[in-house]
Amino acid sequence: AFVRSCLRSLHGGDGVALASLLRLDDDALSSWAAAPALAPHAFSQAGEQASLFLAAHASAATLAASGAWPEAYDTFAAEGVQPFVRWFREQDDAGVAVPVMQQIATNLYDLASKAEKASGSMAAAAEDSRLSNAGMKLQSCFSEAFNPKKDKDKKMACLSIVIAMFRLYFSINTLHLTRNLVNSMSARNAPDFDSFPASQRATYRYYTGRLLVFEDRFAEAEEHLAYALRHTPRASHSAVALRNRRRVLAYLIPVRMLLGRMPSDELLRMHGMDKTFGPVKRACVTGDLRAFNDVMEATTVSHIQLGTFLLMERLRQFVLRTLLKRVHLVTQPALPPTNFQLDLHQFQRALAMCASSDEDAPDIEEAECLVVTLIYRKAVKGYISHKLRKLVLSKKDAFP
Repeated sequence: AFVRSCLRSLHGGDGVALASLLRLDDDALSSWAAAPALAPHAFSQAGEQASLFLAAHASAATLAASGAWPEAYDTFAAEGVQPFVRWFREQDDAGVAVPVMQQIATNLYDLASKAEKASGSMAAAAEDSRLSNAGMKLQSCFSEAFNPKKDKDKKMACLSIVIAMFRLYFSINTLHLTRNLVNSMSARNAPDFDSFPASQRATYRYYTGRLLVFEDRFAEAEEHLAYALRHTPRASHSAVALRNRRRVLAYLIPVRMLLGRMPSDELLRMHGMDKTFGPVKRACVTGDLRAFNDVMEATTVSHIQLGTFLLMERLRQFVLRTLLKRVHLVTQPALPPTNFQLDLHQFQRALAMCASSDEDAPDIEEAECLVVTLIYRKAVKGYISHKLRKLVLSKKDAFP
């Protein structure tokens, strides 16, 4: 049945149907559990290159259905990728080639990721790992799609390949390799970004937003993540839509907090994120460092799994800034403040009140270091008189 369906799709020029036949999700693999081995000659009517990569896919799918993910990846990587790239190069019809390329890119990442998990590898970023090997295979696919020899519309496969590579590079923490991909998609000879499907554009912006977060370019990150959220279906549409929006919001909410924009309670409730971000929001508004520490302690594992732990830690600076501002305001004899100096011992006492125990209370040197960091991060304008243990604030916009 698989052979007949593939030949019918190829001869009918139906790339979407052929791509669907090449899926490797759980539903698709269930039909491969007891499938017989298929040699390339079974697909001889499809042409030399197609017969090779289709036979390699069939072998990989049979192995994957039995749980042999490492062998499944090795089989397709060794026997299927190069014939597929040659088949893609020879295709005159982008309508056939593009959907298949998109599916193969997804398959390569999924096979490599599951193979690494199945083998228990702790060195996924090593040069000889399957994920690193998949990155090279995907790079060859991208090069072929970005510079097609025949139908220029085959470039429309580029963004799905880039997304697969983003997923891979994020999983093995080699983010420096993403820069060339971003530059390529921004080049003059790249397809118009708005011509790609909305789902691909949203996913791409989600990953570029995350990249900008790691570069501390929060204003730009907010634009990319907000774009991803706008083009992701609403949470009420399906469980998948809710999960995708939560992934975007896990980065967008703290980024906006860092920029001084707090999420609404309704938004948090709608996405089931009120228990995670509700206490953080209140801590940022009130400067309650103890409450922030408590919620971070309770959610550390989930933030590490999401990749948002360092971003949430940056919010600690925001909470400290709010606390410092409140200490400054309550120690002034009049409003608006006329005294622009703050005794650091007063800030130290406020920090001690937020500590979980006397042992955790910071000394004056630690309090001074925290203020220095706030000044360095441009969260506070001013300078410190170390000798007098005083913070001298700017008379204009001391807490930007």
